Amino acid sequence: MNRQAVWLACVLALVTLQFARQFTAALQETQVFDEGLHLSAGYSILLTGDYRLNPEHPPLGRVLNALPLLFLKPDPKLDTQGWKDADAVAVGRELLYHQQTLTPEQILLPARLVTIFLTVVLALTLAFWMRARYGQPAALLAVFLLTLDPNLSAHGHYVTTDFIATLTCFLAVLAFDRMQRRGGRLDISLAGLALGAALVSKFSAIFLLPVFVALWLFHKTPWRVALRQMAGLIAVSALVVAISYGPETWRSRHAPRLNEVVKKDTAIGYALRVGGRYLHLPAHPFFLGLNEMALHQKAGHPSYMLGTVRQHGTWNYFPFVFLVKTPLGALLLCLLALPLLRRFRRDLLVLAVPLCIYWSLCLTSGINIGVRHLLPVFPFTYALVAVLLARHSVEFYRKAAPALVGAACLVLAGESAYIAPHDIAFFNAAVGGPANGPKLLLDSNLDWGQDLGNLRRWLDARGRNDVCLAYFGSADDRYYRFQGWAVAANANLRSGERPPCHFAAISVTLLEGVYHERAWYAWLRARQPVARIGWSIYVYDVADISEGRVPKESF
Repeated sequence: MNRQAVWLACVLALVTLQFARQFTAALQETQVFDEGLHLSAGYSILLTGDYRLNPEHPPLGRVLNALPLLFLKPDPKLDTQGWKDADAVAVGRELLYHQQTLTPEQILLPARLVTIFLTVVLALTLAFWMRARYGQPAALLAVFLLTLDPNLSAHGHYVTTDFIATLTCFLAVLAFDRMQRRGGRLDISLAGLALGAALVSKFSAIFLLPVFVALWLFHKTPWRVALRQMAGLIAVSALVVAISYGPETWRSRHAPRLNEVVKKDTAIGYALRVGGRYLHLPAHPFFLGLNEMALHQKAGHPSYMLGTVRQHGTWNYFPFVFLVKTPLGALLLCLLALPLLRRFRRDLLVLAVPLCIYWSLCLTSGINIGVRHLLPVFPFTYALVAVLLARHSVEFYRKAAPALVGAACLVLAGESAYIAPHDIAFFNAAVGGPANGPKLLLDSNLDWGQDLGNLRRWLDARGRNDVCLAYFGSADDRYYRFQGWAVAANANLRSGERPPCHFAAISVTLLEGVYHERAWYAWLRARQPVARIGWSIYVYDVADISEGRVPKESF
C-alpha cells in the first residue's frame, strides 16, 4: 500500500470514529436548549415561507436541519398560541413533545444527523485542502486534532447555528484564497456563494468582511482587479442572502427604509442606518437580524466564570475558555508550534488573518456564554499548528520532535476517549477535568439540558422515581415521567418544608446560581452527590431531610 493510500485510510478512520462518537451522543442526549427553537423555525420556513419565529438568527442552518422533517411530516403546530405569539420556544416544545405518532427522539435524531454530516464535510475539506496546500503530514495532523476535539464533537451533533457557521466560515476563507490565487469568474462566483452561505448561517460571520479586506491588502492585489473581485463577491453573496430569505425578500420591497427602522445605538446600527439612507436599502430581515445581534451584544447576557456571574462580557473570558476547554494534548501541540512562528511564511496568512480578526472580536464581545461561540477558531488554529510542526519541528526540536508530537497526540487521544460520549462537559486534565468544571464555567460549556434522559435511565436502572428535580433545560420533564416535585430552596427548608423525595437531582447551572440567587441551593452544595449524570446533573440522597432527621435550624 502506497503512502497516499495509507494517508487516505487514516483520514477516513478518523472521520468514521468521529461520526460514530457523535451518533452515539445524539442517541443518548436529550434536546438541548436551542434545538427546539431552531427546528421549529426551520420547519415553519419550509412549510410556509414565514420567518416570524426567532428572526434574530439567519435561516440556512435551521432550514437544513429541518429538511428531514419534510419526510417525517410531523404536525408543525401552526394553530397553537405559540405560533400566533411568534414564540419559537413554545412552538418547538409542541413540535417535539406533542405529536400523535412521532416521539421526540424520532424527530430530533434525523435533524441532528444533518449537523453530523456537516462535521464530516468539514473534516474532509480540511484534509484534502491541507494536503494540496501543505502536504500529507500536516493534513493528517490537522484532521487528527479536529476530529478528536470534544468541543467540535459536542456541538457537531446539535441542531444549532454554531457548527454550520464554523463550516461555512472556513469554506468562505478557502474559496476567497482560491479566488485570490486564480482570479477567474468561476472562482469569484464560488467565493461569493461561500460568503453568502456563511452570512445566512450566523450573523457573526460578518467578521469575514474585514478578513477579506486584510487578505486583499496582504496579497497586494492591483486595485482594478480587487474592485472587480469585490463587485462580483458582493453581488453573488447578496443574491445568496436574498434567495435564502425567499418570500421575505420579496415582501421587503414594501417595507420601510432601513434608516427609518434602525437606530444608531451600536456601530453596526449606525452603519446600517447610513447604508439604508444612501443606498436606499429596505428593512430586510437580514439587516434587522444583524441589528438585533448588535443590540444583544450591547445589552450583554448573564455569564459565569470562576464563580462570578456577569451581565456584560469581559476580555479574558474567551481566552480562559480556550485554555480550559481545549484538550491538553492540543494545547501542548500549540505550545510546541509557538516558537516555530518565527519561520512564518506568507502562505500561512490565509490561516492567521481569520484567527487574529475573530479573536479580536471575541475579546470585545458582550456575550460570554460558551465555547460554541469560539468554534470558528479551531479549524484555523489546528491547521496552522499542523503546518508549523510538519515543516519545522524536526529542525527546531531535532530528534526529540517525533516523541514530543507523539506524546501530545496520545494525551489528546486519552482525554478524548475519557469524556466520550459526554463531550459537551469536557474540561482538560490540567484544570481537573469535568468534575471541576462547575467551578470554572457553566451554561453551554457544561450544562445545556442534555442529560435529562440519562437521569431517567439512571433512576429506572435502580427502580426509583422518588426524585425532586431542578432542571436547566428546555426538554419536557413530563415526557420523561418526572412527578413535578421541585428541589426545595434554603428558605423553604428553614420554614419547615420537607421534600417528598429520596433523591434531589439538580442541573449544575442552577446549583451554582447563574440565573438566580446562589443561596437558594447552598444546602445541596454542602453535600456530596451520589452520582453525576453526564457531569451536568448532580444527584443527592436527601432521605435524612425528607424523613425529618435534620432540624430546620440547620438551614
